[in-house]
Order: sequence, then structure tokens, then C-alpha cells
Amino acid sequence: MEGEGPRGATVAVLAAGQVLAGRYRLDEHLVDSTTGRALWRATDLLLARGVAVEVQSTVGADSQQLLDTAMAISRVRHPAIVAIYDAVEETDRAYVVREWAAGGPLRKLLANGPLEAHQAITIARSAAEGLAALHSAGAAHGNLTPTTVIVNSNFECTMTDLTLAESAEPAADVRAVGALLYAALTARWPSANGNTPEGMVPATRLDGRLCTPRQIRAGVPHKLDALAMELLDNERPAPAAHDLASQLNQLEYASELRQREGLTGQLPLAEPLNKLRESRIRRIPLWAKLGIPICVMLVFLAILAVLVLRTPTGDGSTPPANATNPSSAAPALHVIQPKDVEIDDPQGDNTENKGASKAIDGDRTTKWKTATYKGQSNFGGLKKGMGVRVSYGTAQTIKQVDAYLDPAGATAVLYVGNDIDELHDRPVVQPTSTNGGHLTFQLNGKYKYVLLWITNLPPYETGYGVGVQEIEARG
Repeated sequence: MEGEGPRGATVAVLAAGQVLAGRYRLDEHLVDSTTGRALWRATDLLLARGVAVEVQSTVGADSQQLLDTAMAISRVRHPAIVAIYDAVEETDRAYVVREWAAGGPLRKLLANGPLEAHQAITIARSAAEGLAALHSAGAAHGNLTPTTVIVNSNFECTMTDLTLAESAEPAADVRAVGALLYAALTARWPSANGNTPEGMVPATRLDGRLCTPRQIRAGVPHKLDALAMELLDNERPAPAAHDLASQLNQLEYASELRQREGLTGQLPLAEPLNKLRESRIRRIPLWAKLGIPICVMLVFLAILAVLVLRTPTGDGSTPPANATNPSSAAPALHVIQPKDVEIDDPQGDNTENKGASKAIDGDRTTKWKTATYKGQSNFGGLKKGMGVRVSYGTAQTIKQVDAYLDPAGATAVLYVGNDIDELHDRPVVQPTSTNGGHLTFQLNGKYKYVLLWITNLPPYETGYGVGVQEIEARG
């Protein structure tokens, strides 16, 4: 069946129940765009799972842009970035099959009113972490709004409808997180140019100045109020996405503590604390006051004894000035012995699986190596990445993971967890330090699996590739 496209082009008309590529059944038509692009809720009949299918029914520049954008997104693997499963180009259309993100648009969530502070923090933190992964891959979202952010029941978000246009800037993405945070706290959109997303109420202004969240709604924490306004202030430099994610993570942790302990309101001011301190001083009994000079004398005698003990001994030796009690030193981290290792290569052909044991054999002179890829550092554009998955048998307390790569220059992140099938859905862990090919990741939890996921390759031999010399977990 055919119809007329937006610019007079003949397009194929889609219908519910139609199966594309012999695999993707269209279930529900969701929305159309003016460029002939339609979004469908669909079912992948081969894998029996729900997916979203975005169809461009006119061939040419629009369909090529759809496919190019899908390819760019597929290189970034992060729970907050919508996953691309397939891209198909046909004679009369092109379509992209992507993850069906659980939840609903933030816009619909805010139709019921503003969110609690800890919920708003989680949404903003999740978005900032996804942007950090996207920006590290050299791309920017460029279209972050309450409609393109899908929020699940845990208030973690999935970002959809990425434009990845060359004009998109990472700084604008970060400011957009500030707008999302403002909207989540107030249910209003802080537009500076009058453009308000569909379904959103514009934020209140006084004398032309944007009202702060605390001016619109009582009870917004001071730090959160200040952060939202700083991100929206074009006179201030926007922070990097990973720095913003770290700041929001700290605020989220503090908010969780307050929720757990049932704390509400603000901390006491300095004056009440001073009065409390004075009242405690007045209650000091007389015997304690008389004992103070005695305590001072005992401290003096103790210092004198130490000085006597530090005098040279008969054999000419002197205790070192920086000597400490070994029992008081922090325990050193120990290497956790791995039980097994496998190559995680979901888009590969199993030709690179040999030699994985060299990545955990305790010998950094040996290494497991990727194949050598031609043309591009992102595995030749053939896949999103691949990794080395280490199993420790049972959940172990892991505080640090060190990965040694050769040659230096590869980009890698870490996934940790206790369910092998959910590793890629876990929050990504960015390296805390990079020294040549030595990447260090800081953790604090009990995990059964550690997956070093490589996303970009350095120049190697006649193309691009890398070797993993050793993966060491410490606890």
C-alpha cells in the first residue's frame, strides 16, 4: 500500500500487524514526524521481546541521517543511552530497531506535579552518567527534553531521540541536565527563549529573572537549588558531564542517608549549636575541673618518656622518627584470585575467544589480544565493543580493579555485578586514573563478576587493536 509523503514522495504505508524484515511485527503506531518518520511499538518475533521501530518512509538524506545516527549511538553502550539492535535499509524506506525503554517520558511523570528531591537527583545523575559515556565517545545528545527522557520505576532514565548533530555541544547537554533537574523539582520548564516542550508549563519569572526552584516550591534543598541555577547560568562555564555525575552521586548518597534515617528539614544553625556547647560546659562537675591540671601533667610526663625512649641506644641505633604501630596501619589490599575468565563479544564471531586465560595468569608479560581492525578505532565500525569477563566464583568484597593494557590508548569502562545476564545493564564504572595502559577503577561492594569493556582501540600493528595483560581485583 502506498501514500503521499510530506514532500510529494511516494511512501509505503505501514499498518499494525505488518512484519518488517520477516522479524519485527508492528504492534502500535505511536507518533509521526513531519519528515515522514514514524515510531512504532513492535515485537521482535525471533527473540520474543518488545522493541521500538523508527521508520523513515522516504529515502534520501533523511533516511541516511537515521542510519548514520543509529550507527553512532550503537558505539556507546550505557544503561542511560537507548540501545540500538538493528538497522535496515530497503528500496522504499529505512528503519532502526532499538530498545523499548521501560517507563514513560518525564513529561508525563511531571503532569502529576513535581518530584521529591531524591527522585529528581536520581534522574539528573542517571542522565549525566549517560552523557559522560556519550561525550567520551566524541558525540553529544543535542535533544535532551522531558519528552526524550524515559524514566523507569526507580527514577533511572533512558535517553532517546539523540540527534548527534555536528552542531550539538557537550556543554549544551550539561545545561539541559540542569533544565531537567529544575523541571523535576518544580514541574515547570526553565526556558530562556520562550520555547517550552509540549505539555510543560513555563517557569515563573520576576522582573525578567528566572525564579529559583525554592521560590516556586518550598522544601527544595539549598544545594540542589543552587546547582540547578548554576547549570542554567550561561555566564558560568558548564562542568564536564562526568564531574556533574560525580557531584550528583554525592548528593544522591546524602539524600539516601537522610531518607533512611528519617531526617527532614535543614541542619541546625551555628547559634543553637553554640548555645548547646555552652550548656554542656556549664554542666561539667567540679571534680572534672580539678582533674584538668592533673591530666595536663600526665600528658607532659608521657611526652618526656617518649623523648627518653628515642635517645640513642647502646648499640648506636635510634628508633626512626616516622615509626608507627603496625597494628594501627590500614590493612593493605590483597589480590583476589579469579576462578574463570571468558571473552564477552556479543557482536563477534567467536574468533577472538582464544587465550583469555592470559588476562588473569598473574604474568603481565603475557596477554590476550583482540583481532587487528582496519579503518576505524571503534572496532572498524563493526561492533560497539568487547570485553574480558572475570568470575570470582562467589561474591567478593572488591575495592579496586587494575587493568593493564598494551599498547596504551585504549578506552575502557567496567561493569560489575552478581548476575552474568544483567552485567551490561548495571551502571558503568569509569576509570579513576589512567597511567599509560594502566587503568584503575575504584569500587566498594561485593561482586561475583568483573567485566572490562573496551570501547575504543589504539593503533596496533597494521590497524587498531589492544592486548589485555592482566586484570587484578583487590579487596
